[in-house]
Amino acid sequence: MATVKRRFRTCVTNLYPIQFVEAKDVHLRINIFHCCFYDAEADQPMLPREETELKRNIFEVPRRLKHQQAIEDALGVTTLEFGGDCAAGLCHEKQPPGPSELSIEDLVIDDLDRYEVQLDKDWLPCVVRAANNDEILLDLYSPGSFFCENLGHWGPKTATLSQLRFRQWEVCRGEVLRIPERQVMTLRQGQHLWIQSRGPGNDEPAGRLEMSEGSSLRCLGGTVENEGVLMCIIAVPSQHGLRRYKLEIESTKTVLVDCVKGIPELPAEERSVALQCFTWIFERAYRQMQLRTLGPVPAECDIF
Repeated sequence: MATVKRRFRTCVTNLYPIQFVEAKDVHLRINIFHCCFYDAEADQPMLPREETELKRNIFEVPRRLKHQQAIEDALGVTTLEFGGDCAAGLCHEKQPPGPSELSIEDLVIDDLDRYEVQLDKDWLPCVVRAANNDEILLDLYSPGSFFCENLGHWGPKTATLSQLRFRQWEVCRGEVLRIPERQVMTLRQGQHLWIQSRGPGNDEPAGRLEMSEGSSLRCLGGTVENEGVLMCIIAVPSQHGLRRYKLEIESTKTVLVDCVKGIPELPAEERSVALQCFTWIFERAYRQMQLRTLGPVPAECDIF
């Protein structure tokens, strides 16, 4: 059997030299976020560039509780890393588009927040109750709401398959999408969540996705494009019990790093920012990006 040689490129950071398997896409996309911390019980913001260790502790609570995936899914990134009053994460790799058209055989009966129907040029969220070749029986509820909120339910209503699609979520500037307490917002294949960025004027705030206590977001084939703000409540243990803090993470920019001959070639205006991002993300990213440190690796060891 012929020996297959794997091609590697070398990338050097201020942490340590790293090798990674050459990918088809030589661009590394890093999302940069601005973080604001608030004492939820005192309703007071924490000052920038102060109490860094407490901020780090707040930021790391979801990871310790195995809830980090929900935060990263809600931001549309992987490997989110703390940087004081900012954070950085690797953008999700673009997935091939799923099927855009529905079929009767693929419809899931009684599945909540998964479909929407077009009636009089408006798209309304619905729950499929029954389906056959001729018509589909639906229950409808208010746009922008979750079924569990019990806002404006009505039905049954009949529709055809051509009127149905996977539910799409859009949070425009100045709007808030709040996930109810103890609920999980699930995005399945064909579903997309888009949160708009802030506008050029002070009267055009970014769209907001707010996670109530105990709520989360989970991507099961769906996609998130969060250009706005994610807000979540985090409880931190203290000497007097749990103290609640509010964390707001706002997307500010995406740095596109072009790797030429393995050495990151950075835009001049972003060089210092992107290098700092590397220091935040490489510690954990190497496992997800099939990276490994330089040097001999035993044959029996896995390449992460």
